[in-house]
Amino acid sequence: MQSTFDDRINEVARFSVMAFLWSWLWWTPRILATYGVINLSPLWDVVLGAIGALGPGLAALTQVWRTKGKTAAIEFCGRGWKFNFNPMLLLPAVVIMPLIGGLTTWVLVLTGLENPWEYSLLSIIDLPLTLVVVVLLISAAGEETGWRGFVQQQLQTILNPFKVSLILGLIWGVWQLPLHFIGGTLQSVLPVMQIILQAMALSVLFTWLYNKSRGSLLVATLFHFSVSLCGLIFPAWAGTIGQWIYLLLIIVSIVGLGMAVGLYNYRKNQV
Repeated sequence: MQSTFDDRINEVARFSVMAFLWSWLWWTPRILATYGVINLSPLWDVVLGAIGALGPGLAALTQVWRTKGKTAAIEFCGRGWKFNFNPMLLLPAVVIMPLIGGLTTWVLVLTGLENPWEYSLLSIIDLPLTLVVVVLLISAAGEETGWRGFVQQQLQTILNPFKVSLILGLIWGVWQLPLHFIGGTLQSVLPVMQIILQAMALSVLFTWLYNKSRGSLLVATLFHFSVSLCGLIFPAWAGTIGQWIYLLLIIVSIVGLGMAVGLYNYRKNQV
């Protein structure tokens, strides 16, 4: 058992080193451009951002190829993209984040505590919306192939889903830290601690959706895309007060989902 535990931890550690190195390397020019060291066009900024976001997926593919061979790596690329799950799970994957973003905005507008549009990033993104959407989708797929398709699969053989969520959320949050220093990113308007806390909280929802969908990367990618897109549409989550309302609503949605699943299982067992 100890051997299995150590093997899984080592696999995740090697994956993390590769994912971090790849992503942070490609994001470094963006940091330099933010601080005026070099010039970078908006298009190149997006391209470098997207390439960097592929780090987790490429690290996962490399690990599988290294340990199990070419055939396993090819199979890994296709795993998780089949439509073999309950289609009803698409509903929470695309609805949860718009609800949280909309509620955060509504609370701030109703109370007047903070301007919910103060940190709007859409106004400073000088690129076609279609390109932004495509980049967000590619980035989400690249990330989820690594986070859910590899790390979660490895850790769930030795830990329960909740512990996996927290550990994976911490890794994901730390991986995002360079984005805090890149102007125009969602993370640039958040304190470092909020980036990590939100990643850990969101990771619980990711884990639930991934497990309930029988390991569907499609569902995880759609949810990830929803998180990113709603971050642009509803910037209220980035404010001093809004970020805490946003985090609280994520926790409430986790508790609500847990209660709903528990009630469903209880009624099912009573039949």
